Amino acid sequence: MTVVMESPRSARGLSYAMLESHSLETRGKLEPSYQHLNNPCILSWNNLSYAVATPKPTGIKTILDNVSGRCAPGELTAIMGPSGSGKTTLVDLLADRISSGEVTGDIELNGEARVAKTFRAVTSYVAQEDSLLGSFTVLETMRMAAKLSLPNSVTSKQIEARVDDVGEAMGLATCRHTLVGDIFRKGLSGGQKRRLSIAIELLSNPSLLILDEPTSGLDSSATHNVMKFIVKLCAEGKTIVCTIHQPSSLVYDMFTNVVVLSAGQTVYCGPRRLMIPHFASAGHDCPTYMNPAEYFISLVNTDFEDHANVSKLMQSYAQSEIRKELSDRIESDRNTLQHLPDIEQPSPSAMRQFSVLMYRNTLNNIRNPGIYWIRLFMYFCLSFMVGTMYLSTNDDLTEEDLVPLLFYVQAFLVFMSVAVLPFFIEQRAVFARERANSSLSVGFMVPRDSIPDYWIWGYYLAFHSYSFESFVFKQFENETSDAAKGILTKYGMEDVDVSRDMIILIVYIVGFQAIFAVILWKFHTGRRGVGGSAGVGGAASTGAGGATTTTDGRTSTSTSQNGGAKATATTTTAGTTTGTAGTGASTKQTGYRMLRSQ
Repeated sequence: MTVVMESPRSARGLSYAMLESHSLETRGKLEPSYQHLNNPCILSWNNLSYAVATPKPTGIKTILDNVSGRCAPGELTAIMGPSGSGKTTLVDLLADRISSGEVTGDIELNGEARVAKTFRAVTSYVAQEDSLLGSFTVLETMRMAAKLSLPNSVTSKQIEARVDDVGEAMGLATCRHTLVGDIFRKGLSGGQKRRLSIAIELLSNPSLLILDEPTSGLDSSATHNVMKFIVKLCAEGKTIVCTIHQPSSLVYDMFTNVVVLSAGQTVYCGPRRLMIPHFASAGHDCPTYMNPAEYFISLVNTDFEDHANVSKLMQSYAQSEIRKELSDRIESDRNTLQHLPDIEQPSPSAMRQFSVLMYRNTLNNIRNPGIYWIRLFMYFCLSFMVGTMYLSTNDDLTEEDLVPLLFYVQAFLVFMSVAVLPFFIEQRAVFARERANSSLSVGFMVPRDSIPDYWIWGYYLAFHSYSFESFVFKQFENETSDAAKGILTKYGMEDVDVSRDMIILIVYIVGFQAIFAVILWKFHTGRRGVGGSAGVGGAASTGAGGATTTTDGRTSTSTSQNGGAKATATTTTAGTTTGTAGTGASTKQTGYRMLRSQ
């Protein structure tokens, strides 16, 4: 059988050099230092296997077994297969998202072994789930994502142009001021959210885009629209690999290449247009009016009885000209392609990251009723309940009466902290996506000798420095190993005066206690100020005329005469009472009290 393989040039009419002037890369163009992301990328994987340890007697479970494939610029490669066939595992390996387990085989970029920093500089990954904050509009989401992914050399004007161009290309221009939406508010549709997730990853202008189930949870119309946008990206010269569970006939016809997996092994990997003839040669003709994708997936689904002889199909593919042509192309890439330069994705400064994250979190807390306003209302109601439970019961309180109150207070604190967990999970998903795509960086401990001179004052000001160096020094002081001595040398702790550190820490303790005492004396003295007075523990009395307040557990009375009306206020320590002169009214509210000794 003679097989003719389409090259990206003949199939798409694309050049591997410069992209066309009307393409997405040239609109909202980035500065020259960021143009390396226009490099064309051919992604290939050869005899790739992945296994994990299990508690089973064998101890090893093979997820992928000798799978191979290749995707070039302008090509859309779809990875299909039944549930559990290893589709997501394969794209996670290709995207360098798996750090555990045993991986064998080759993953190459332009015929060269993948280098992590170069690979991440030219690649973006779109996960199966949309990790978006529902409190922001499409424009705000893309703008903040751009500021977190593009370097400082990209100006604000260029960022705005890039956001506008990517949003327009992904069909989001009409909903740019629409909220993403969450459980409290309606927002974008499922298809729009998927396009927004893809648009966020396109802001950094990647040459290689990897998507895990881009149509998951979408109806047929939304699926078709999302895939049309992905095909547009291919037409601009991007290399795209995606997993897809059960595409329609229209979506199936959009693919350039198809990979079919079953139980972690390759049943087919080659051009989509040669797939039907290949299976027909193996004795499985696709019915005329049946969706080819559904037919082929049902053939290799070993969970049910009506599947084909999968081993025979694998053997047929392994001996086919399609498999031989794939191997030849992978080998040719190693010898003829120009390798990518040793590049690293530039990142924004720590100050820009801090300012963007501070702005985003503050605005999210204010806009999200579940994070701020509902919890604030709950705090108010529960605090009011606690206060009114012990209203006007001063004389009858006993020590045992405080036990339910103390339990209620600690339970209140615990349950209120748990209430934020659902929103923490939402934000954690966004953080994980941004961290994995190198939009965020993490801090690290810097040894004293490596701290710049203009920041060294922070080291000596922080009390942690003295406790930390004492801990480390006492731990390794008597160790004779080279590793222990190396640690002390690395952190400049060969000779630490522990006694001096302890004295400094004691000075810190005394100093903080003194500052706290001054604050209490200055602001909680119980003396009457203008219009009222406040006592320790929250006791307060206000009125026109004279006032006397005690803070030792006794009761005091303040009486004033104004215009013939009399007001009386009674206060106890740790309670709160307000008396208003001129109204003849008095109120008394008691919270958490100190009881008088009987």
